[in-house]
Amino acid sequence: MTLEDCLKNSLPLGEEFEIFNLQSPPRETSPIVFPEAAGNINKKNENIKTVKTQHFVALCHSQKVVFAVEIVVYFTIYLNSSAPTERLLFVSKADTNGYCSVKLNVGRIVRSIIAFILAIDPNHYLQKVKPGVRKLLASDHIIRRTTPVRKALKILSERKLDRYGINSKVHIPENELYVKYPAATELITQISLFTRAEPQYLFSDSSKNPNKHILSGDKLLLWWLRIIDQVIVESFDDTTEATLQIPGEEKRIIANYLRRTKYKNWTVGDIFSKDPQDIALYRIPLFPDDPKGRFLEHLASDGRIHKVTVSTFWTELQARQEFRLGSTVSVIGVSGRYTGITNVLQPQDIVVTMSKNEFKNLKNYITGEEYDTSEGAEEAYMNIRDILKNNYASQMVKITGNFKSQVNAPQQNTNTINVINTLSIHRKPRA
Repeated sequence: MTLEDCLKNSLPLGEEFEIFNLQSPPRETSPIVFPEAAGNINKKNENIKTVKTQHFVALCHSQKVVFAVEIVVYFTIYLNSSAPTERLLFVSKADTNGYCSVKLNVGRIVRSIIAFILAIDPNHYLQKVKPGVRKLLASDHIIRRTTPVRKALKILSERKLDRYGINSKVHIPENELYVKYPAATELITQISLFTRAEPQYLFSDSSKNPNKHILSGDKLLLWWLRIIDQVIVESFDDTTEATLQIPGEEKRIIANYLRRTKYKNWTVGDIFSKDPQDIALYRIPLFPDDPKGRFLEHLASDGRIHKVTVSTFWTELQARQEFRLGSTVSVIGVSGRYTGITNVLQPQDIVVTMSKNEFKNLKNYITGEEYDTSEGAEEAYMNIRDILKNNYASQMVKITGNFKSQVNAPQQNTNTINVINTLSIHRKPRA
């Protein structure tokens, strides 16, 4: 199943779109949940390995970037243990800018992108992982930062010259640069996201566009519930845990949001803990730019990190600044067994960068523009089109829509979808 297969039935009939699908290289990182067995906050558990990668998907129409979503994928691998590997999709940020000239069903688009990422074979991530600490390379012909100048010059003098008279590079086997983890024979799949209405996240100043419709906190929560609920119905088994938590809100009020869900096993709570008396440090995950993580950091600086229970954590969290603005905020979680298809990615479907910085730089060609006018959307499109052509000998995936909506008219109420807190954006200088 290609990216085109996933998206064409979510895009307006007969309209041509282009997709930019960017992925950072998989790399080892700190555990998303502090391991209780480690005993203290500074000690690592070497039997637990966490692999992290980021997906950034941008949708373009009529030579303008009109929508983008960022999803972080984590794998938690328990070495020397029978515990199943855990895969977690954290929906980090998503946004529209209102500059699409046809009406989009953004919910269908988001659901299709999540389905596409869920279907990616875990081997795609685990066969070539950048280690957290790279071992010293065995070759004596490699120049390192610590190599003395005289020795470095000697190494260069002994290297062969290529046809241009330049010293050839030393070939380093991949097994010395990367680590490989076995394919997961048993896999638990989780989805987590934090909902809060904001004017914009990925498209700076796009709220100034009158065609961009911003949902209230309540409507945004219900909108996301419909998306995740459908993902569960289509791709998870019937033992899957699905939860909704609204910090500081009564259970009966939270339960009201779940009345119209198709999946019947939704509950009030979270997927992170079974016992409200568990210590929050060992149960609540740390995600990028996440208010839950910032509160854990506050508890650490306050000297209470080893004392606050999960129940107390959710109670106190609602008093934080992000939760006191009168808008409904929530945490949606899914944990269960994925039953959908498993797909081997096609090279044309994705651009995998060589480094985390390269990923950030490419993403910034889109997020670094200002979207107070359509000029930002147009420049972002040209940025990506030209960088793919000139630097990667590639191009965006073209997709012709096959979804027949009620009306394919100029967009007036395209929903913006805003997931977590504000993204700091710096404008890229225009040439």
